[in-house]
Amino acid sequence: MVSEISSKQLEIGLVLQGGGALGAYECGALNALLELMDQFAARGHKIVLKVVAGASIGSINAACVVGAR
Repeated sequence: MVSEISSKQLEIGLVLQGGGALGAYECGALNALLELMDQFAARGHKIVLKVVAGASIGSINAACVVGAR
């Protein structure tokens, strides 16, 4: 779900699933996503994580993402 707020800001929702080893993959993917968001912000744009949700290990990763932001 992506909704364009302005030419400089995007709001997105992030949903993470559960499943043991998938959590490690999600962790790496989320790390890359957060780095890209920081690079995007450095160019004068902003990505806002409006909603972050998850199940099982996805909820733990979701909590880590929210804590990092």
